[in-house]
Amino acid sequence: MAIAYPANPELVTTSEQEVFEKLLTLSDSWHVYSNLRQHIVLFERISRGELDFVLTHPHYGIVLIEVKGYGVFCEDGEWFRIETNQLGKSNNKKTKDPYSQVEDARGNLIDFLFQNEQNLKPVIKDSDDIAKMVRSIHTLVIFPYLPDYENLGMKASESNTLTQKDLNNISKYFEKNIKNKNFGEFKGMQEKIKSLLLPSVNTAPMRGITKNIEKQMIASTLEQSVILNAIAENNNFVSVTGPAGSGKTVLAGEVARKFAESGSKVLLLCYNQNLSKYLKQIFSEYETIEVNSLFGFFSNININLKDLGTSNLTPQDAAPIIAEVMNENFDKFNTDFDVLIIDEAQDFSPLFWPTFELLTETKKWFIFSDIRQAITHSHWKLPELQNQSWLKFPLTKYLRSTKEISEKVLSVYEDNYDATAIKGIEPKFVEIKESGWKDALVVLSETLKELFEVEKYDTSQVQILIPHSRYMEEVEQCIYKPNQKVGGIKGINIESIYKFKGLEKEVVVMVVPNIESLYSENTTDIKSLVYVGMSRATSMLIVIGDNEVKQLANWNS
Repeated sequence: MAIAYPANPELVTTSEQEVFEKLLTLSDSWHVYSNLRQHIVLFERISRGELDFVLTHPHYGIVLIEVKGYGVFCEDGEWFRIETNQLGKSNNKKTKDPYSQVEDARGNLIDFLFQNEQNLKPVIKDSDDIAKMVRSIHTLVIFPYLPDYENLGMKASESNTLTQKDLNNISKYFEKNIKNKNFGEFKGMQEKIKSLLLPSVNTAPMRGITKNIEKQMIASTLEQSVILNAIAENNNFVSVTGPAGSGKTVLAGEVARKFAESGSKVLLLCYNQNLSKYLKQIFSEYETIEVNSLFGFFSNININLKDLGTSNLTPQDAAPIIAEVMNENFDKFNTDFDVLIIDEAQDFSPLFWPTFELLTETKKWFIFSDIRQAITHSHWKLPELQNQSWLKFPLTKYLRSTKEISEKVLSVYEDNYDATAIKGIEPKFVEIKESGWKDALVVLSETLKELFEVEKYDTSQVQILIPHSRYMEEVEQCIYKPNQKVGGIKGINIESIYKFKGLEKEVVVMVVPNIESLYSENTTDIKSLVYVGMSRATSMLIVIGDNEVKQLANWNS
C-alpha cells in the first residue's frame, strides 16, 4: 500500500477521491502527496488547484498528476467544462488545457529543484545532476470516468493519459509506460524530496505569518527583536503599534508565552470574541495564561454585558455605561496576574483605561494597537499614565500577506509601510454593473464555483466577509447551485468584517455592493472597515463591489 501524505486528505471532488483510492493500491515504495496546492511556495507561478497529486518512487522518479472528472471534454483542440446555471440550463465554458497545465507544473518543479540545490546535497553534487533528474519527472492526466483517450485531442497519448480501464491496474500502467527508471542513481533522493514537499503548511512563505502561533519565530524581524529585548529589560509599560498584518497578535502571543515560561501569570485580553476563542485554543496548555474577550472579562465576575442595556447601543454610546460598571465592580475583578496584555486595543474605549491602570498599578502592561482599525472609536488614544510613561514601538513591516495584497491594503490610506517581498496572486476587484446586493450575490456565486469546483479550494481555506451581520441571511440565501444555497455549502465561512477582526484566511472574498452597505451606527469610519476586511487575506483577495467602493479603497492608486 502506498504511503500517503497526508494520510486522509480533504479532497474536493469525487474524481479526486476515486483516483486517490486507486493510488493507494500501489506498493509502499510509492509516496503520494495530496493537496500540494496549499504549498504555494513549491510552484510559485501556478495558481492553486492546478496540480492534484505528486508521486515519488525510488526508481521511477516523480509523477505529476492532474485529475479531470465529469463534464470536461476536448473539442477541436479546445477544452470545455459543462456548467449548469441557477435555472438548470447547461452551457459549455472554456477551461484550461490539462496537458499544458501539468506541463507548466513540471517546469515550475524543475525551477523549484534548482532553487533548492543546496538542500538536495549530498545526494546531488551540482546543477548537472538536477538536469539528469529532470528526465525522471513524468506528467500524467487522469480521466477516471472515461473508457479511453481517443477523443481527448492531439496531446493525449497512452504515455501521458490514464483512463478508467488503466486506473483499475495503475501499477501495471506505470510499469509499462514509465520507460526511464534511472532515478535510483540518486540514492536517497525520494527522502530529500519528501523533506521539501512536507514542510508544515505554516512555513509556506506565501501565507505570511501563520495562524499557528506555536510554530512562529517571532525574532523574524529586527523590529520584533528590539521589542522583545525591551521587554527583557523590565519595561513595565510598552505600546506596540503597526498596520494590519504587521505581526501584532503574534508578538502579543510571544510576549504572553515569554512571561508564562518565566513563572509569571498573564492576563491576555482582546475585544473580539472570535479572536478570544482562537487565542484560548492556542494557549490551552499554558495554565498561567488566561485569555478573555471583554465579554468574558465581565462574565468572570458574573456580569453579562447584554444585561446592561448596551445591546442596541453603538460601542461609543455603550462605553460610558460599561466604564461605570467597571469602576463600580473594580474590587471583584481578578488581580492575580503579573502581566496584562491587550491585543487589538483600538477596540477598547479610552473610557476603560482608568480601571485597567488601577489593575496594573504594580504590574506590567502591554498594549498592541492599530489606529487604522479603530472602526468603532473615532477618538481612540493610549492611556494617559500618571506616574509612568509608555515605551512606544512602531512596527513598519506588513508581514501577513503577499506583496500584491499588502500593497492594495496599504494603499487604502496611502500608508508608507514596507510591504512583504513575497510575490503571489494579484488581488481582484470584480466591479458590478448595478450597484446593489442582487448583482453582487450573482458574482459571489460564480466566484465560489470557480474557487471550489475549478480551483479546488476547500471551504476551510476561504472566508466570505460582509460589511455587517444584518446582511448574513441575504448572503446565506444566495443561490449557489440548483437546490443549494450558499449557506448550505458544507463548512462555508461567512462573517461580518468586524467580527473577523484579528483573524486571517488564505482566501478572502469580500462582498461590499455599495457605499451604503458599509454604514452602520457602529461604524465611525467606513474606509477603516474596508481596510480591515482587505487585510484579512494572506494569499488571495477578491473584492466584489461597485465603482464607488473601488474608489474608496483606492484600488487603482
